[in-house]
Amino acid sequence: NEINRIVGAGLIEALGYEVHTANDGIDAIDRCRQIAPDAVLMDLDMPVLDGIGATVRLRELQRLGELAPFVIVAATADATDDARLACERSGMDGYLTKPLRVAELRAQLARYVAV
Repeated sequence: NEINRIVGAGLIEALGYEVHTANDGIDAIDRCRQIAPDAVLMDLDMPVLDGIGATVRLRELQRLGELAPFVIVAATADATDDARLACERSGMDGYLTKPLRVAELRAQLARYVAV
């Protein structure tokens, strides 16, 4: 939702990263095609196409050579083992639970992306 996008973008920008946002999973795929990201913070609960489905499609595009590789980190309020496992199976590299905490977000991004 809009509030989550604003808060998440603000946190990431405060850490020194450039941020682009998407409205749903299809929009996320389109934006990744337009602007090659270094990392994607993927919400699981999105309209049109959820984060698991979007990740599967992005990884397929990468396998086909249509997108360069990049990191995908889940951002979800679902802290269950099932959600974590679904994220791993879809090809996500990391997993964060909401509410997002600056220290965890910084640590996850620092593992994969230079500022």
